[in-house]
Amino acid sequence: MQTIIKISDEHIANVICSGIESGIHYWCDEIEVSNIKCDDVDEIMLRYWQPLLNNGWIKLHDREENSWHIIDMGALQKAIQIILDKYPHHIGALIGDFNNQDALTGDVLIQCAIFGDIIYG
Repeated sequence: MQTIIKISDEHIANVICSGIESGIHYWCDEIEVSNIKCDDVDEIMLRYWQPLLNNGWIKLHDREENSWHIIDMGALQKAIQIILDKYPHHIGALIGDFNNQDALTGDVLIQCAIFGDIIYG
């Protein structure tokens, strides 16, 4: 059986922002965002999300491995499928249950985008 779910850009942006702002700092010590003009970079969510919408990337430094990893829209799409397949208890936060959305879900999404799995935490 195949199930199709729709996840809004706003929900994914909120999850990424939660992860970057407070979920990944125990393994990630530096963050760079591609130099793509954003409409309003003062808005934290847009600072990370708009570059991805415009074929940009977010680059994260893994202090444990002393290496850089890049997240782009393709990596996020793969990460969502991994979460659906392996970590379904995080689905609520991805589809818009803001009461269930937190830094942990952001960390999970980011790790699945980078590593294809959860390797930390």
